[in-house]
Amino acid sequence: MLDLPKSTYVGRIIAKDKIYAAGGADSSLKGIFAKQVERVRWLNKISPATVSIVQGELVEEIQVIEVSLTTLEPDKRILSTIQKAIRYKIVFVLVCKGKQSYFAYYDNKTSFTSDTPPKLAGHDTDSVWENIIIQLRGGPIDEGKTLDEQIAADVECESLTRQIERLVKQARNEKQPRRKWELFEEARTNSSLYDTEFYLNYWEVGELKCLRYQYANAKYELKFADGTTKPLKYTGGFGSGYGFHPSGGMYKGFGYDFDKAFGAGYELNDIVAIVIDGVEIELELYK
Repeated sequence: MLDLPKSTYVGRIIAKDKIYAAGGADSSLKGIFAKQVERVRWLNKISPATVSIVQGELVEEIQVIEVSLTTLEPDKRILSTIQKAIRYKIVFVLVCKGKQSYFAYYDNKTSFTSDTPPKLAGHDTDSVWENIIIQLRGGPIDEGKTLDEQIAADVECESLTRQIERLVKQARNEKQPRRKWELFEEARTNSSLYDTEFYLNYWEVGELKCLRYQYANAKYELKFADGTTKPLKYTGGFGSGYGFHPSGGMYKGFGYDFDKAFGAGYELNDIVAIVIDGVEIELELYK
């Protein structure tokens, strides 16, 4: 439970009918409330009148509302209707089957939840609310970012992550090799937010041919002309590169040895494909 001063305590039951009227609940939602909500209780009010803080410019006061539920996965409209009915900043305390969690809307589209109760911190209502959101969000705020900027970046990252997952799924299901690689390449391009992004570049400069790669958590292998596959192994340096001349001359760079990486007897021009998480893509697609 939230550790708040006794001066903030209200402890008043809020009638569901009042929530229905102020929140605009239709008959269908009223039925869901009846099944999933046992009780709504106004637990606390955080304001300059109840704790030693001053009035902020944006947040008038913060309410703590306890919602006793019959299910651990309530209809999302329940909390949004209560929020609409009360119209103050709210920290929800969700109680169900002996478990508690804490929930708050940051705006109409973004919300945060945590099993750990947020602590009261801040000198005014604005900073208290911001600190509550930071605690429910979890994780630090990036240096130089405001909370608004951090949450916007979080939303963008989540959207991009879903897009990458969709592209990788499409790539794994794609039958046509070139289209398969295009989807992987689009996912790779979109994954620039990851510090350990994987890439494999194959290019030619005159007679010099180069293969360069970097590592991530997925499983990457190279397939050779004799049908064997070899895992890409880290052999030194953040990025690794290797090149060769058709005449047999070797160009090695970025601190690794081809024999050490793949074993004696294998050459770069023996590579016929890369295998990413079991998906085989012909090497010629990198040219």
